[in-house]
Amino acid sequence: MSKNYASKVVKVAEKEVGYLEKKSNSQLESKTANAGFGNWTKYANYFDTKHPDFYNGKKNGFDWCDMFVDWCFVTAYGYEAGRKLLCQPLHSTGAGCPYSAQFYKNNGQFHSRLTTPKAGDQIFFTDGGEPCHTGIVYKVDNTFVYTIEGNTSSAAGVVANGGCVAKKKYYLGSSYIYGYGRPKFDKEPKANIKFKVKGGLYKKDFKDLVGGASKPAKTLVAGSKVEWISDDKFGWSKVKYGGKTYYVLNANLDKKGLSSFKVVALTKKTEGFKIAPGNKRGKDITLARTTKVKVICTITEGKYKGWSYVKDLKGTKYYLKAKLI
Repeated sequence: MSKNYASKVVKVAEKEVGYLEKKSNSQLESKTANAGFGNWTKYANYFDTKHPDFYNGKKNGFDWCDMFVDWCFVTAYGYEAGRKLLCQPLHSTGAGCPYSAQFYKNNGQFHSRLTTPKAGDQIFFTDGGEPCHTGIVYKVDNTFVYTIEGNTSSAAGVVANGGCVAKKKYYLGSSYIYGYGRPKFDKEPKANIKFKVKGGLYKKDFKDLVGGASKPAKTLVAGSKVEWISDDKFGWSKVKYGGKTYYVLNANLDKKGLSSFKVVALTKKTEGFKIAPGNKRGKDITLARTTKVKVICTITEGKYKGWSYVKDLKGTKYYLKAKLI
């Protein structure tokens, strides 16, 4: 059974950024052709032609910010599931912002502007009275709520009839935010975390993002991004997330073609080992059991899993297969 994750509707909405409304009922599917201010869109046309029972009448040619939101939900989750998430009945008046907000209220799923929004929420704006504009929340931080809206513009502030799909941002708790409708989404899976490593974007599954200790402090959901800062001692990397610094295990980072490493000690004695092929001396040798080495890291996966990368007291570096004591 398909899951109704909030990330699905956000992805659908993001693909629509840049769409321009049309001056006439023509070339509706094109993002930019026949641009004008006639309020003709593919979003209203979809409901008029494919699902005429969604609204209480045909809507193409009318203000379309709410129809854009409805179209994104139906496209992401299907007709029945999308309508249910929006809390709308058949033949609804949900093409209008005040009515759409009321449907959430009727189901106990409406939250005030002072509530911290979540990705996937339907945000409603006001000019001092009833809701006059709407969009979809795609991100939230400590300062702003970020939205994707139809029938707006890229200009700052609430633009309720701007003619395009655009990304916007507003200060949390702003007086022109009316509130948030919150669909009942399924819980997002905690996997496939994305993060930046030395300028590249890589994927790796991991759960624990910790703040300076081994005790987990935060768990990320799919699609989260952390910025890599530097490698730290004892097998951790320093990263930044949400403007704060955390540490994550190196073993959970995928550094494109390299094995993952974990530092296990600073100074140890060896208990008999061989140097791995390709070491600095170019051949396998065996060192004395009492040779002291400084462990740089231990390879925890890949072909040389279980080997250690060390340097002796003279600074010569080796790859070792050894039991360290």
